[in-house]
Amino acid sequence: MLDFFEQPSDENSVEELEVLSLGCTQIMEGRGFSEERPFVNLDVFGFSLLMSMFHFERDSRASKHGVELEGKTGVLDCITVFHQVDGKKATLFNFCAF
Repeated sequence: MLDFFEQPSDENSVEELEVLSLGCTQIMEGRGFSEERPFVNLDVFGFSLLMSMFHFERDSRASKHGVELEGKTGVLDCITVFHQVDGKKATLFNFCAF
């Protein structure tokens, strides 16, 4: 079932739906809301896809390079997003391994 913004899109590939499922699971686990427990294994595209599904747009992003997390080195993004309907902002964290 699609919502008002037709999300999730009927045009999402199987891989995109898997990324969305991973992101939703991580939200339920409390990931993404702190530097200590950022989203993982979504990469930039997956994070953007997840935010789009929930009607958020990026406001700003700051990145820390060379961050070690769970035995991997990568980039930790701190992303401020705003909701397309009510304008409320949230700060989220996404780790992308090299």
